Amino acid sequence: MVSRRIFVFFVALSMFFALENSPWYVDSGNTSIYAAIASPNLVGPDNGSRLGNFSPTLTWLNPSGTTQYHLEVRPFNDDGPGVQLHVGSAGASFQIPPPPSWYGLLPDMTYTWRLRVSDASTFVSLEDASWSPWAERTFKTPAVSSSSIVVVSPANSPNTVVTSYTPVLQWANSRTDVFYYELQLSKDITFNTNQATATAMVYTPRLHGGVTCPKNSYAVPSDAPLEPSTTYHWRVRPRVQGDGAPVEWSASFVFKTSATPGKIVFWSNRDGGNSEIYSVNPDGSSLVRLTNYSGFDVDPTWSPDKTKIAFSSYRDGDWGIYTMNADGSGQTRLTNSPAADVNPAWSPDGCKIAFYSERDGNWEIYTMNPNGSTQTNITNTSGASEGQIRNVGLSVPFYYSEDIAWSRDGSKIAFSSDRDGNWEMYVMNANGSGAIRLTNTPTAVEGHPTWSPDGTQVAFHASVSSRNWDIYVVNVDGSNMRTIVNSPQVDAGPAWSPNSNWIAFYSSRDGDHDIYVVNADGAGLAQLTNNSDSDFDTTWSPDGTKLAFTSDRDDKYYYQVYVMNADGSAQTNVSNSLTNGDFNPDW
Repeated sequence: MVSRRIFVFFVALSMFFALENSPWYVDSGNTSIYAAIASPNLVGPDNGSRLGNFSPTLTWLNPSGTTQYHLEVRPFNDDGPGVQLHVGSAGASFQIPPPPSWYGLLPDMTYTWRLRVSDASTFVSLEDASWSPWAERTFKTPAVSSSSIVVVSPANSPNTVVTSYTPVLQWANSRTDVFYYELQLSKDITFNTNQATATAMVYTPRLHGGVTCPKNSYAVPSDAPLEPSTTYHWRVRPRVQGDGAPVEWSASFVFKTSATPGKIVFWSNRDGGNSEIYSVNPDGSSLVRLTNYSGFDVDPTWSPDKTKIAFSSYRDGDWGIYTMNADGSGQTRLTNSPAADVNPAWSPDGCKIAFYSERDGNWEIYTMNPNGSTQTNITNTSGASEGQIRNVGLSVPFYYSEDIAWSRDGSKIAFSSDRDGNWEMYVMNANGSGAIRLTNTPTAVEGHPTWSPDGTQVAFHASVSSRNWDIYVVNVDGSNMRTIVNSPQVDAGPAWSPNSNWIAFYSSRDGDHDIYVVNADGAGLAQLTNNSDSDFDTTWSPDGTKLAFTSDRDDKYYYQVYVMNADGSAQTNVSNSLTNGDFNPDW
């Protein structure tokens, strides 16, 4: 009897690869001396039949002497996933796995399945002469509709107002075996996509609902945010390909965007000297204290959909990562290491939180799910440190660190590290693999990465000396590094605008720290603030029309959170605490 060997290959969506290209392909190196045996007899499903589900069991009868078989399932015109199966034993059936085991068969499409067998005494290549002729049949997958689709969020109402201009749209489908969708989103209720007559942009993504996070969802991209004070309509339907008939769209769902780009969160020590987290509208109204503990709560950062806030806290006697709802409710500790965990950073889809941890004896970057599960060290650089983290505390440890910078599509992370003996800039995949060193300047210290919205470049600052920092841009593969801001003083803290047009930063070139913007090519330098005090720590509003920053212009000893238009006009103190400091605004 031939030893049992199995090769199963479920082909990626919209692609079909030859088996021989797989690293699992086995070639015996010997051509069989046997003549091909008879074809197998296919039993079910019936030829040309319509299936009742998406996980059919294919059955057949083998001719005498069969030792192995080769099965193919191919979609109409190869328009979708397929199956290649080479098994070193005489099986007589195979069940196509249903979702979520395998996201494979698409609705209302004709598939061809064919089978051949061999009686060779060894596991032979697919070119071996011992293979029988193919036996072949077709089947058609079930037709589906949009009637089982319901909205999850935002709530379907013209009175629903979302504060994020990059909201996550989510739906549910009682048919869990449907996973591939197309969606339309527009302020045009008719979703007119005719270029000659269209009156508004229509977002038209195709989505694998089984792997989006959360499942069955679409996040409006940050480089194409929605407009303020605008009513939007959206709908979704199962995607049909090949010879299938398009499905009718679901009902149209509706929501409205807010007039201003959501609340700003920051931390303040205005209430008794310990640090608490607050939120405030961009015009300074509706200031709300969100935390109230005797420990320190700092580093607040919004989830992409603006429903949750992640932050660092010392409330339990050590630094941990917490989350809470936008109104301060539901405060939950996510990390429980006795060592410090600080500076959380949400992935753009809201499905991961990255943070720095000292639990391994050095500072590493970890990621975890938003509920705290699956905490994973993704840098693993024993003896080195990531993030230029400094303890600036007195009575308790208080850490300052560089931000962890996710690319806008969530596929990569930019960070600083001294793993090669000096603080340099690096980029890695979101799971920690494929780390690339972007810089190699032993006489400088690089840090504070910020991504271009298209994910092709990283801006950062680098020090030549303690009094001289400049702004650089480099391609994501480490090529074409160039200086875009250069003065004898400090130019630091770059922040790339959502629309790609500007990089904001602070500079001491005029004797104090002011905020400037510059084009990504170094042209168009413009000073936005101009006073004798310090302005720094800039962050863009989600729509790129405003900047929040920290300033001590109202009192040399206490910093405040300010907001201004992108051109520097209408500079407004929105935190208004003249007794203690307010820091680290996040929009």
